[in-house]
Amino acid sequence: MNLNFFQKIKNFLILSVSFAIKKFFLFSLALLVIIFLLAGLIFYKYAYKVSAYPDAQASSELRIDSALYQKVFSRLEEKKKAFEESSDIQVSDPFAQ
Repeated sequence: MNLNFFQKIKNFLILSVSFAIKKFFLFSLALLVIIFLLAGLIFYKYAYKVSAYPDAQASSELRIDSALYQKVFSRLEEKKKAFEESSDIQVSDPFAQ
């Protein structure tokens, strides 16, 4: 009886592993197809479309608000200055004895 029980478990494990391998292959194949489709869409949007239709690129012109740019730049300079000034502060070492 024990031998028959172990044989059933062995057969079940072999069947379940083979089923998982078959489904894994199909899943990985489907995932590979999806990845290639997404890569193709990205290539179409950013490479092929721009080279094939140059007029579409000219219509979406990038404009930078210079006043906003100056505000952001001055704020970054202030943060940089504050960071450089904070390096002069002496902090005691809590691990020193």
